[in-house]
Amino acid sequence: AEDGIRDRSPSRGLGDVYKRQLERPLVVRPREDGLGVDLYDDQSRSGVGTARLVASALRDAPMNPDPEPAELPDVSPAQVIAAQERFPGLVRHAYAHCFGCGTERSAQEAVALRPGPLAELDSWWAASWVPCEVSVPIVWAALDCPTGWAAGAADRYLLLGQMTAQVHELPEVGEPCVVFSRQTGASGRKAYASSVLCRGGMVLATADTVWIDAGSPR
Repeated sequence: AEDGIRDRSPSRGLGDVYKRQLERPLVVRPREDGLGVDLYDDQSRSGVGTARLVASALRDAPMNPDPEPAELPDVSPAQVIAAQERFPGLVRHAYAHCFGCGTERSAQEAVALRPGPLAELDSWWAASWVPCEVSVPIVWAALDCPTGWAAGAADRYLLLGQMTAQVHELPEVGEPCVVFSRQTGASGRKAYASSVLCRGGMVLATADTVWIDAGSPR
């Protein structure tokens, strides 16, 4: 950014991800309450419109229901591969260029997960991930999309309303990992879901999300 705020922000990756989606420069500004940062689509710079809040990242935000990871499924690599073959996005994907799960993205330049339901466990989804680059924002991206698919993104348009994540340890580049996800609840147009990033039997990071139903696909 011209004012350098993004380079000083602890949530620099937040702006990077949204900039790819909106295809124009964005601004990350520290919040006045000191609790995190806000991401703005500042169209005033081009002379049209005003600064519009796109997203916020808060430190120490309260976790959603189910803060402790549930007992994770004990599955083999073959079962995870089979789950990925059932990834609904292979049939229809509303956001094919998504950094986290887009079918038009490759694992060499994006996270590009393919989460699918585990046939043996109705509520759990799984995706394998061998990171080619590692950072906290990238781990957030790996935790994000699997929750949307587990919450029903194949049948309706879902928009991420809130995400709270805890990164305990970063994986190593080239290290095989698995992201498990499942829906944890629903209320009106809201769907709640969680995800867990694992290396072997070790939990590296967890997330809880709230998705908003924006309607059925046309």
